[in-house]
Parts: sequence; C-alpha cells; structure tokens
Amino acid sequence: MSPHRTPLSTSFFASSPHHTIALLLSYQGHPYAGFALQQNTPKTIEENLFTALEKTKLINSRNDKHINYARCGRTDKGVSAIQQVVSLNVRITKEMPSYILNRVLPEDIRIIAHAVVPDHFNARWDCLFRRYKYFFTAANLDIPKMQAAVQKFIGTNSFLHLHKHDNARPPSETWDRRITKASIQKTQHLSQDPYYQMYFFEVAGFAFLWHQVRYMMGALTLIGQGKEEPDIIDTLLNTKEEVDGKWGQIPIDMAPEDGLVLVECGFEGVEWINDKRKIGSNRPIESCD
Repeated sequence: MSPHRTPLSTSFFASSPHHTIALLLSYQGHPYAGFALQQNTPKTIEENLFTALEKTKLINSRNDKHINYARCGRTDKGVSAIQQVVSLNVRITKEMPSYILNRVLPEDIRIIAHAVVPDHFNARWDCLFRRYKYFFTAANLDIPKMQAAVQKFIGTNSFLHLHKHDNARPPSETWDRRITKASIQKTQHLSQDPYYQMYFFEVAGFAFLWHQVRYMMGALTLIGQGKEEPDIIDTLLNTKEEVDGKWGQIPIDMAPEDGLVLVECGFEGVEWINDKRKIGSNRPIESCD
C-alpha cells in the first residue's frame, strides 16, 4: 500500500498547472558513484536528474517536499539500468518531459519515456517487481551446476547470509525475500571460443536486500568454479544464525558491480509514452517471465 501523500501547498507551482508523472530512465552506471544522492560527491545519477529538472523549470527545487519524489530502487556504484523509474510532481508543459530533460542530461543518462499517473502513485511502493541481469563469461565455469543451483533461490527464503549487512537497519527487520524467477541463460551473441561465451544470471522479485543480487552471483560463481556444491544454496537459505561469513573454508564474496543491470521495474496499469506514442505498460508480477 502506498504511504500517505503530502497535499500540495498553495504556493507549489503557483504560476503553472502541475501533474504527477513517472519517468522511465536508462543509464550507464560505470562513471557514477551510484543512483542516489550522496553528500560527498556530485557524481550520481540523481544529482544529474535533479539538476536537469531544476534547470528546465519542471520543478522549483529538489528540496521542496511537495514534489513528492520517489525512486523505484537505488542501484549501487557502477551498476547500470535499462529501466529505472522515479515519480514526482512537475509543471505541465507542451513539450514531452523526455525531450526537455534529455537536452540537458549527460548522454549516458536518458529519459526514454514518461507516464501521467495518479497523485497517490509512488515509484517505490507501487512497484510490483524488480528484475535484474548479471552478465558474465563462461571462463571454464561449470554452467550446468550453476543452472541447477540457481533454481533453489525461487520462492520465499531468508537472505540473511546473502546480502551486505547495514548497521542502520533495525535488528528486527526480516531478511526474507520472495524470488519469482531465477535462471542462468546463454546470451544470443555466440562466441567461437567457449571460454568467452557470455551468459547472464536473471532474477526477479518484489524487493531485494543491499547487494543481495551480487552475493547470490558470488555464491553461484563458487559453485561454477567447483569450490562448492549446489546444496550450499540450501545451507545459506536455511541457516538463521551468524556464521562469520564463512561456509567450510571459503568466504562468499559478492560479485563485482560491472556485470549487474537493472532491466525492468514492473507496474500495473502504467502507460509509458514517448514522442506522444504509447510504448506499452509493464506486466504484472505473475507474468514476469
């Protein structure tokens, strides 16, 4: 359920009509320190987005709480996105928001579509699923073993031991997450050298813990390298106690950020528009395949 929305103030966009929109973003994460604003660096996706929104006068200020800004998720340093979504109140303009913003945004950050949504819409809480892909080369990995192991993630399980712990989170928070899809597939771009054949680990669910996908990929890599067997996933998902981050003699490290891409954020009934044409709506979670 979406949280209560703050009513618009009488001074908000006093000189212009406004409406709530969702923006569909695509960006290359490698040059940036992450998606979310950070106090110690301006090199974030959100910093560039807010700068563009202010420069084009779509909003008065990023500090105005009445814009009701929300993000679907926050990708980490180096992580890219094909479909990231934010929602906020903006001035109504004759030109498409994507056209206005793309004129001032860096070329590696693009607004690919927008949707007019109800005022109560929230890009975080109304998202039905997030879908990620992690790309990697075969590199002598035992792909069949990894494919057998990845199926164990599907369902609702505890990811206590497959995420980076955040001391800011309350101890009572559940580490359970529901995974609706998990697979390892070969890309369509075939290589003549099997060593360099590209594969991807695909995973979808309602929400993910901090660095969860990268730790899942880290565990799968150990299995592909023959350092662990597929049943290590059962142990990881069913053990509730802290075990100093080790299983046997081998620590599970999260995979590097370079291969991770947020490929889809799913919403029901959102009609994305680009160049005044509808380009379709996201599928409900049951259809995430």
